Amino acid sequence: MRRVVKLRLSFIVLAICCYTLGFQFIPESLSDNNGTILFALGAGVYFIGLPLAYWFLVIKGGEQKLWRILIVFGTSSLMARYSFPTDVAQYFEFITWLRYPIIAVLLIIELVIIYSAIKGVWQARKLKGDPRISILDNYPSHPETKEEAKRSMGIIIAYEPASWYYLIPLLSRNHPKACGKIALLGGNRWHWYTSFLGLSLLSGLSYYLLAFWSETFAIVISSIIFYSIVAISANHRVCRHYTLYQRDDKLVINYGLWAFLVVDFKDIKSIEAGSWAKKDDPEQLIIGRGGNANVELHFNSPQTYFGAMGQLPEQLEILRLKVDDPQAFVTNVNHSTTP
Repeated sequence: MRRVVKLRLSFIVLAICCYTLGFQFIPESLSDNNGTILFALGAGVYFIGLPLAYWFLVIKGGEQKLWRILIVFGTSSLMARYSFPTDVAQYFEFITWLRYPIIAVLLIIELVIIYSAIKGVWQARKLKGDPRISILDNYPSHPETKEEAKRSMGIIIAYEPASWYYLIPLLSRNHPKACGKIALLGGNRWHWYTSFLGLSLLSGLSYYLLAFWSETFAIVISSIIFYSIVAISANHRVCRHYTLYQRDDKLVINYGLWAFLVVDFKDIKSIEAGSWAKKDDPEQLIIGRGGNANVELHFNSPQTYFGAMGQLPEQLEILRLKVDDPQAFVTNVNHSTTP
């Protein structure tokens, strides 16, 4: 497991432990000195310790934007409303005031999803390729500029038509042919069936758990979860058919629908088949199932790998893949890089 992933998981585990301990040990009232000390300690962990941990582990360790620390303060405020002593928790009552605005926003999101689905299908009928790649063509990388922000937002928006484009075979019939295939779990039929069943159960469970609080809220959340089947199905087709392909003078590498990298063939310094164990170099990104990679690419300059639906970009100089036929893939790439 790479260091950046370990840091993110470490923060998640730390946050869960801190909030759980807060609910267990922060007293319901400040009736004695021990209660005051426990409350002060809990408040310090919520609003000082966890934000600092997030800054160190995620923002600094993962090279993310500083504004994301607001997520931690918002989560801590919500936990404070239900775990702090009553006379202090009242100051976080604004969290419960947000109940109806949140429901209103979710209803709007529900309508937007319906609109986006219709619009996505309509737009996808005319597409000749992955719309996410078109965003990269329109907004080339310029770090710390408005173009960078536009590109990030554009990739998010492009995921909707991209999902429908890959979901419906008729729409992706003119997609460039694959020049190789990465060995991914999402390409298996049983994985799709399992995911479909899991999302269906999760959708029903979320409705059951939330209906007592607000039936409208429960319907919206459960339907949003069930709508994820579109993305899961599109991811299955990408993993099965379009993980590696050539588009014009570029090589497109898809980690399913969730992450991708686009590199000009002229920026590929070298490519070779072999065997590289993940345990020997855990910091190196490997795309594909199993503990060993069988293809390694070296780039002339750092290339942007768009992880987490394009929202966690990383700069890579080396990329390792686990492909079904490494020698054939290397031959195809070398043929494309040869003038």
